[in-house]
Order: sequence, then C-alpha cells, then structure tokens
Amino acid sequence: MKEVKNLILVVVAAAFFIVLFAVSRDYAGQVKEENAGSINKSVIGQYGESGSKNGTAQDVQVENLIENMVGESISSDISVIVTGDILMQDEQFNSAYDEDDDSFDFTPWFKYMGDIYSGADYTAGVLKTTFAGKNNGAAVNYGGYGISNNKSNTPEDLAETLKDYGFDMLADATNHSLDCGTDGLFSTISVLDKYGLSHIGTAAAKDDVTVSVQTIDKIKVGFVSYTNSSNVDIPTGYEYVLDCLDNYSAAGIKELTQDIQSLKSDSGADLVIAFINFGSVHSDKIEDDQRSLAQKAAEAGADVIVGTGSTTVKPMEILTVDTGNGSSRSCLVFYGMGAILSSETCSSTLDEGADADIGAAIELNISLRSNGKAYVSSFRFIPVYLAWVDGVLTPVPLSTAVNTGDYLSFLSDNDVVRINKVNGTILSRFTGDTGLEYSVSGSGYLYYMP
Repeated sequence: MKEVKNLILVVVAAAFFIVLFAVSRDYAGQVKEENAGSINKSVIGQYGESGSKNGTAQDVQVENLIENMVGESISSDISVIVTGDILMQDEQFNSAYDEDDDSFDFTPWFKYMGDIYSGADYTAGVLKTTFAGKNNGAAVNYGGYGISNNKSNTPEDLAETLKDYGFDMLADATNHSLDCGTDGLFSTISVLDKYGLSHIGTAAAKDDVTVSVQTIDKIKVGFVSYTNSSNVDIPTGYEYVLDCLDNYSAAGIKELTQDIQSLKSDSGADLVIAFINFGSVHSDKIEDDQRSLAQKAAEAGADVIVGTGSTTVKPMEILTVDTGNGSSRSCLVFYGMGAILSSETCSSTLDEGADADIGAAIELNISLRSNGKAYVSSFRFIPVYLAWVDGVLTPVPLSTAVNTGDYLSFLSDNDVVRINKVNGTILSRFTGDTGLEYSVSGSGYLYYMP
C-alpha cells in the first residue's frame, strides 16, 4: 500500500512539473515576442535561434536569455541623438542669404535631415560658431571661419532654425567659442537661452553651471562639454567662461573628470555623455592623446564620449572599465563625428581626412533596468552627405540615398558616384576594430552592443 501511495505521489509530481514547464515555455515565448525590440540580437546571434553556437539545441536556450532579461526588466527606453559639428563657412552664408530683404534662410539645410533630428526623444548638437550679432566684441559682420579674420559669427536665425528642427541642446565648448571675444560668447549664451536651447561648456558668470542633467522619460542623462584648445586666448580673469583642457593639461583633465564624477555622484545622472572637442582637424585616425583622455573620462564615469573637431568621421571604440568585484561596464567612444553642416568637400589631395563631405549623427538607444542601471543597448549610425543642390547646401542621410535610391532625382551624377564610393569606406572606418555587425535601419545603420 505504501508503495502505491509513493507511486501516486511521483505521478502527480511529474504531471505538475510537466504542466509548469509548458506554461513557462508559453510565457517565455510570449515575453520574447513582446520584448523582441529590446533583446540584444547580437547575443542571440552568437547562439542561433535555438540557442547554441552551432544552431542546434544544447545548453543555452533563447528562453533562458529572455528569462535573464525579464529578471532585470526594462522600465524605460529613450532615444538620444548626438551630432557632429555645426560649422559655418563662407559658402554657406552665400547660399542662405536673401539680398532682396537682407535676411538669411537656413531651413533648406534641414529639409531631409530635420525629421531625423526631431524624431528622437532628445537631440544634442555641437555649435562651432557664435551668435555675437553685428559690431559686437570682435565681430563686425556675419561670416564663417576662413573669412572675417577667422571670426565665425552667425545670425541668430540659425539658433531658431535648430530649435524648430528638433535640437534641444548645443555643446558650446569648442575652439570657436571665443572667436568674437567674451562679449560674443555672452551674446551666444543669451541667444541660446532666448530660443530655449540648453547649452553646456560655457558660462556668462562665475557661478553659472556648465554641465547639465536632463530627465528624459525617467532616465537622468548627464551632459558635459570640453574643448582641448581655443582659437583665441582666454582673457585673464575670465577663465570661467569656457571649459577648456588647455592642450591636455593635468589641471584641465582633472576638471573634466571631476565634472563627470559629480554628474553621477551629486546630480544623480544614470548615464553621462561627454562632448570633447579634440584631435587634429583633418585626421581620420584615432590619436594617442585622444585615446588616453577617453580612457580617463571613461574611468571617471562617462558612458558615451562624442569626439568633435575633426572634419571627417573617425573610428569608434568600446572601452571596458573595471568597476570592482569582478564586474565591469562599457563606454562608447566616437572619436570624430565630422560636420553635419559645413562647406567642406571631398579632397583628392589629402592622404587622410579627405572625406570632409561626410558628417554623422548617432542615435543612442538607452535603456533603464529596474535595478536602476542605465546602458546603451544599441545605436544607429547616421552618416550625413553634404550635398549642394543649385548652389544650396542640402544635407541628406547617406544610407537612405545609397540603399533606397531616394534623392537621386536631384543629386548630380558626380554626387551619385561619390555616395556609392564613400559609403563602404565610411562604414568600415567607423566600425574600426570593434567587430560589431550592423544592419540597414531607416536612415542609418543599426549596431547592437555586445
């Protein structure tokens, strides 16, 4: 009798676990389907759909990956776009100027890129000009870098246009910040405030805060902006106006790392994005000083580093930072983003830095898990081709032009040859030695973090 009871218990227990397994499998499948967009596909790709590296069912199942993900459930996802330089040069002013009413119209520059910038939850660009106004500081008139005694000064209409097309913030610490002196810098800050554009890296008063924390759908993102140098010496007594590394000085690097640390420890940032204007203008390679500084910034707490100042797109890297107790975190470094607005063209005479007609924007997909940890789950690399159509600067997303044929109706034959030739070059250089794979995604190329 005792044996019969034991047998019944075994049968009941077996039935229970069979039902539990079936329910769990169905639930895992449902969760997988509901969270398909949040799954790190690079991980699944390593093991195949069935779970093993050989594509056959072995120890690791996709359901286990889902269960691990659900155990640390994602509570929020946001997209943040960071861009290359907004650089102003003589030809651009000519293309935007209306002589009849002495005004400037910058809207054509955003005809094909504006929806991309405004489509993100938050968009931050890099301002490499000033809004000094006429006859203010060192500025006599409006002009781009290369004219007006190399004092870049732009009508405030551009600030309004940037705001209208989705820009929320401008990193203002660059080598051009003081082109029109301190008065020009103060005017620039006033114009940015006027149009509701947040700004980082410059200050109008000693007690002004030059960093920022923006809460974007529950995720607190910290922003900091530094330049390695300035075209104009910072006047004595006005050191506070510009966050400057002073050519990789120990004091400058210390200030940068302290700002990054403070954004997390004092301001509660979940993730920190650092804009750093550094490196040679025409180099398309990572320089030793850049790599060294990036490592220090990453160790201080930076999660994303946006390198500006080069006229071409440079390779990216993923730095690993040891956080102790056998754990680590990643820092994405984009060493050079080129310019999203400029008059630069492709050069056939430069050994490197020749692709100055290609800039970049990057859409960061940021997730926050229930344990409070924010991370970049994937990012979309959006190369920008600086086309000129009937004498007007007309930037277009390179991926869309190459992969769909859009825009070919108004691009010249030379443009078509150029974009088809440069697309593979830019992708290969940007990906660098990371080993990351990408896929075509809308106006860009989608990369999943390892």
